[in-house]
Amino acid sequence: MTTAETVSPSEAELLAVLRTLRSDNPTLGQTKLHTLLLKTYPTWAVSEKRFRRIVHENGLTAVKAASDAVVADIETTLIEGGRTKVYPTYRISENLDISKWTKKVEVRYFGKRKGKGLVAVERIAEGETVWKEDPWIIAPEWEIYSLQQSSASCMYCTTPLTGSSLSVSCPSQPCPARFCNRLCLQKSHLVHPLLCPTQNPASISLMDLAKRAEWMGLHALAQQTARILLSFEKSEEEYTKEWKILRGFAEMGMEDRVLENGQTPSTRDRLAWKSAYKVYMTAFKTPLDDKHKKKLARLVKKVLPSDVENELFTYEGFLRGLGRMNLNLEAHGGLPNISVRHLDQRTALSRINIIALSSIEPGAELLVSYVNPQVPVLERRRTLKEWGFGDCDCEKCAWEMRELKEDEERQQIAEAQIKNGNGKTGIPHQDDRGLDKGDLEKELREGFGL
Repeated sequence: MTTAETVSPSEAELLAVLRTLRSDNPTLGQTKLHTLLLKTYPTWAVSEKRFRRIVHENGLTAVKAASDAVVADIETTLIEGGRTKVYPTYRISENLDISKWTKKVEVRYFGKRKGKGLVAVERIAEGETVWKEDPWIIAPEWEIYSLQQSSASCMYCTTPLTGSSLSVSCPSQPCPARFCNRLCLQKSHLVHPLLCPTQNPASISLMDLAKRAEWMGLHALAQQTARILLSFEKSEEEYTKEWKILRGFAEMGMEDRVLENGQTPSTRDRLAWKSAYKVYMTAFKTPLDDKHKKKLARLVKKVLPSDVENELFTYEGFLRGLGRMNLNLEAHGGLPNISVRHLDQRTALSRINIIALSSIEPGAELLVSYVNPQVPVLERRRTLKEWGFGDCDCEKCAWEMRELKEDEERQQIAEAQIKNGNGKTGIPHQDDRGLDKGDLEKELREGFGL
């Protein structure tokens, strides 16, 4: 009887396996997960210390089923050459009622690689508004944010202010925030207090950094964190609803995003992330100034559940939050059949209108383009890759890739012909008299004095 030789797996191999095990066992404790790892891979030698380090660094701690009623699905897929491809994580909320917005579509789960999306259950006509919704949080373009900071646009819905007598200012002065009316002011209480320079001055450095660096992901994360913290202060019911929404968005940590682009995170990247994490923690957790601590304590009084605390305030959770996608359920396609528009420009600029670009039959998936569909296919794929998505294999992209390949082949043939004296095989062509065409060209040139 012989004992199999044990080997120490590489970091990439171990991380890929742990992601898969955690995906299949989201509530399993660390000790049991370590035991399962060694049972599944009996020839691997993985110490408990190394196991716990990788679990902690990559946010693979257990999910508490009691406080998170969503299905966690952390995705890794093996592709050609044995390389582990990491996709954005996604979760399906068990209690999502999409009929509140429209009865013409339903949520469909397509598998681990593709994830989730929307499928028509009734015919949708071209030009039809499928549904409208107000965004969960708003991190607008920087031009609009500048208007908000100069009191020229509503801090809640981003609508330009026209000097109406209905518009109101933030009650906590000095604060530049103004609102269309008292309804927008009331709705802003979901987020604004924790980002208000007067109510929570510790947030000023965070918002300044986001604006200075034009870092929309950081701004969006600040909005999300503020909404979760304030919902927890309001009620358990409100917090549970908001937490499910947050956990429904796809995520991909910044480290994984850079690695999936075939690069290694640079020292500059990591310094930027850590600097942002520092001001993020100062804004929501550990203000440096005593006065700022007291003001934050007035807004945030309750202790978060440990899993929520880890997700929001560990460095690994912060990196995942920076990589959180801003659309949920609307899948990408190179030939989109829906468009996301902002049509209520006078009353609710941020409101989203989903418009059908073509007729959509029952059973067809609703697709929106994440990138400009008019740019070349390689540029579209490069942009999608930067966001952590795989290549789009729709009919349009497949056709354009075939065209590119054929163009490259024609170019190679042309270059070979030039290199070989216009020959197609690399063998010098001769005319019927056996005269080499290269020699014939030389004779003609000499005869004409060229």
